[in-house]
Amino acid sequence: MRIASEFAYAEADEAAGLGHVLEMMRQLEPKNGHHRDSFLAERLAHLDKVKDRAVYVCFGDDPGGNAGYLCTVVIPGEPLIFEYESAAHERAVRPLLRRCAQVFGYEIVNGVAEDPGRNVLLCPEQRQVSSLV
Repeated sequence: MRIASEFAYAEADEAAGLGHVLEMMRQLEPKNGHHRDSFLAERLAHLDKVKDRAVYVCFGDDPGGNAGYLCTVVIPGEPLIFEYESAAHERAVRPLLRRCAQVFGYEIVNGVAEDPGRNVLLCPEQRQVSSLV
């Protein structure tokens, strides 16, 4: 795992990664017999293909510290999404986030998901996306 070589500690949980992807797939499935469009069908097919390689990871430099860590689910072909516990946590982990982006060759894009102020997205540079703020 590339991330383990960059940080003082890194923990990986394959079962949690699989569970996360299965839940994503469940939420994407059409409800009440509605037909899925081609984009949704393609997205579900991709997630089904990579679900067994998804890994939940937590990493940082101070395993005993409360704010010096980040956690995410690494899904092949997908951006990494991070959530912060607080503004203090966001400030404390910014250097970790930058190093993580370097390890994976990703670009940092702020403001995604339901709470733009508390989430960050790392995207592969070759698939750069614009800010969603």
